[in-house]
Amino acid sequence: MKKTAQLLLLVVVVGAAAGCRSHYVLKLTNGRTVDAYSRPVIKDNAYVFKDGQGHDASIPPGRVLSIDRH
Repeated sequence: MKKTAQLLLLVVVVGAAAGCRSHYVLKLTNGRTVDAYSRPVIKDNAYVFKDGQGHDASIPPGRVLSIDRH
């Protein structure tokens, strides 16, 4: 019984950790979309976030129509 409980706990922890990674989609005024793999925040008059390769990226707020979490 103890092994079953440990296995169940492991499955829950791994599932929760996998589900925690979400990304954001920024819809731009020109119709394009940009994927962000960290929460976009305003810094120095631009949305700053991590791109798919883990690099810092930024977009001026006037070019962003919406930000959706996926």
